[in-house]
Amino acid sequence: MEFCTIDPTNVPWARLDGFGDRMFSQRRGWIEFVSNISGGKIGIAALKDGGEIVGYFSGILFHRVGVPILGSPVQGWTTTYMGFNLNPDVSRVQALFALKRFAFKELGCLHLEILDRYFTMEDVAELDVDVAVEPTYVTPLQIDEEAIFASMSSSCRRCIRKAEKNGLIIEEAAPEGFANEYYDQLIDVFAKQGLKPAYSKQYVQTLIDSVHPSGDALLLRAKTPDGENIASAIYFGHKEHSLFWGNGSLRSHQILRPNEALHWYALRYWKRRGVKFHDWCGPNDYKRKYGPQPYQVPRIRISRFRALGWARDAAFQLYTLPRVIKRHRYQKQLKQNGGAPQRSVQATPPPPNDQRAGGRNS
Repeated sequence: MEFCTIDPTNVPWARLDGFGDRMFSQRRGWIEFVSNISGGKIGIAALKDGGEIVGYFSGILFHRVGVPILGSPVQGWTTTYMGFNLNPDVSRVQALFALKRFAFKELGCLHLEILDRYFTMEDVAELDVDVAVEPTYVTPLQIDEEAIFASMSSSCRRCIRKAEKNGLIIEEAAPEGFANEYYDQLIDVFAKQGLKPAYSKQYVQTLIDSVHPSGDALLLRAKTPDGENIASAIYFGHKEHSLFWGNGSLRSHQILRPNEALHWYALRYWKRRGVKFHDWCGPNDYKRKYGPQPYQVPRIRISRFRALGWARDAAFQLYTLPRVIKRHRYQKQLKQNGGAPQRSVQATPPPPNDQRAGGRNS
């Protein structure tokens, strides 16, 4: 098998969307968004076996400190799973071998990184590649709503009932003005920890503008009975998978439990649309109360020269160190005061290893 480049102006987007393993984060709007924020070029390649196209790869070609890189995606983009779309009988491991040859020999890249939702830890266990484990939580949606609700902790179920008793209103929001509303509430979340969001308001606006037209975005708003907006959340989904990307809320109204109500609405929304798995975008502790199952996806990193991988890891650790230190200080202060972290309020993280706030997910 071998990959061949597709002209960016002639990508068969409809054919790619027809694959059963297609993710919302591989579709045209999302790919164009990632290209925008990374400053890289869209790279779509067809996988051929004996002259027949048996799959595709979606990625971004870009340079960092002069090093040509093929990312699908890379850490730091606050995006999530990309990788391959393959016919059911095609091996992902064999596709990876073909991609390595293509990236290094045809494209001249020195580093390749891929996070594919359909790769398993068993797939890469025996491979000579650098693997970083991306832990997350996943809620199966094939079961009925009563079973999903019953899988949550008793305290979480009480919070959802309390929100209903308080007359909290959850509504699906239009994209106009939503980024401003969401970001103001997000700032309030981070301010409690002495932090600032890892991405800008314009970043959120660009994401919504890029993806919402496809129908893959769910924008939710929580309102009090008198119409005050107190919380918001962003989710994405397509075919088998949905994902919690981020949420913010006003601290002054958290007693009304808007975050739990938002998530419960989203779970039922995606279930009605036929989604099978809801990804919580990271292993943050507060997500456990929703009853999800732990899951691990391998982030595969291949460098033509091993020293490049070491340099990349060191640079990323230096980049995230200030945020990690501030979080540790915040947790320490909470313990000293005899308090406990607010676990119902989080913002979506970039991929877990990126110290994302919560809702890569990368």
